[in-house]
Amino acid sequence: MDREEHYLIPENRKGIQVDLVYEAQYESVEDAEDLFVDAMKRLLIVNKWHQYAENVSVKLMDNHNKEVIRRAHSGDRLQVIIERNDPALFSIDAIEYDDYPDENKESIAIRVSPIDETGAGTIEPDFATSTLVIEREKEKLIASYHGRNNDIDTKESPDEWQGLNEKKIQEFITNIISF
Repeated sequence: MDREEHYLIPENRKGIQVDLVYEAQYESVEDAEDLFVDAMKRLLIVNKWHQYAENVSVKLMDNHNKEVIRRAHSGDRLQVIIERNDPALFSIDAIEYDDYPDENKESIAIRVSPIDETGAGTIEPDFATSTLVIEREKEKLIASYHGRNNDIDTKESPDEWQGLNEKKIQEFITNIISF
């Protein structure tokens, strides 16, 4: 799909790149606006992400690794458990909302990166990132996932990205806007 990428999606400098997109068309701009607000809330309430993909558990943690029940903020951490695997920790590097009233569109994006063994977030541009974007363009909602800079040597399977396979990611992004 030839779409302009969201500015939070970094350039892919090494390894593989994954882009998954789901679009839904609605009858009116008002319907799409209401559903965008609902989808934005679902995206920011991380502790309920398990409702949108089977066998995935996500906990929102503050930057001191204490579990919190609230909307996600930049600097927070995610503890992700997929099926019975060990938890993986991710840093929320950025959350950005944009409104373009002249173009009748808006978007929200969350970019996360794995936390290294020292507990520091990965902020260098060549590190693996995952960016979730929800956009509204007039009557259309678009949910997308963009994985960047994943070192293919560390992957367990060619169709997996940071422990989630493409089918599960597609299930998540589809459900986040149409649940």
